[in-house]
Amino acid sequence: MPDRHVPDKAKRKPQTAIPSGAFDLLHAPRSSEDKHPVFVFRDVDHGRWPIHEWQGRELTDLVDCFIKVERMTWSQVKTSDGLGYKIVENPPRCAKLPPDNTLHEMKVDQRKRIMGYRAEEEFCLIWFDREHDVCPQGKVRREK
Repeated sequence: MPDRHVPDKAKRKPQTAIPSGAFDLLHAPRSSEDKHPVFVFRDVDHGRWPIHEWQGRELTDLVDCFIKVERMTWSQVKTSDGLGYKIVENPPRCAKLPPDNTLHEMKVDQRKRIMGYRAEEEFCLIWFDREHDVCPQGKVRREK
C-alpha cells in the first residue's frame, strides 16, 4: 500500500495545558449582594413581638413575603420599594442582636414587619412585628 501524504492542515497541533487561572472566575466567591436571602430562625425572640401571635391570613402573608424575598437577590431586596428594607433607627434593646450588627426591618405588608440582622446572605430573624410597634413612624414605640 502506498504511503499517503497527510496535508499540514490535517495534522494536529500538540495539546497544551489549560492555563492555571482559567477557571478562577468560575469559583470566585460572589458578593453577598448577588446572593438570594436565606431566612434563619436561630435568634428569634419568643418574648417580644413573637410569631405565635400571628394568625390565619397574617401567617399566609408572612409565608408569601418569604417566598417573594427568596426569589430576589439582596441588591434587589434593598432597592425594592414594596419591601421597604431599611435600618431600624434607635431600635429597642435586644440581647439576640450581635453587638457588631445592625437591626433591619422588612415589610410584610403595609402594617406588618419582620425584624432581624444580616450575616452575609442570611437574614437572621428576631421579631415579627404585626402592629408596626417596633419602629412606628410618627408614633411612640409600644414596648413589649
